[in-house]
Amino acid sequence: MFTLFVSHDCGCSYFPEHTAETLEELRPRMDKLNVDMLRWYLEMDGKTYQEEVCNVHRDILRFMERVNSQV
Repeated sequence: MFTLFVSHDCGCSYFPEHTAETLEELRPRMDKLNVDMLRWYLEMDGKTYQEEVCNVHRDILRFMERVNSQV
């Protein structure tokens, strides 16, 4: 079971918004959240599912990788 947690306050707090048996069921909502530039994350069976991240988090991670590669 997947649970989609969404932040409407720039990552200060996240609340469960949708649950689904498969990732494909949540994909349209995740895509919409990305267009709206909202932060979200997934849990699968109560554990963070890191294979999918929102665009905001993906950009932060890419930036940090670039910074770390220059150190």
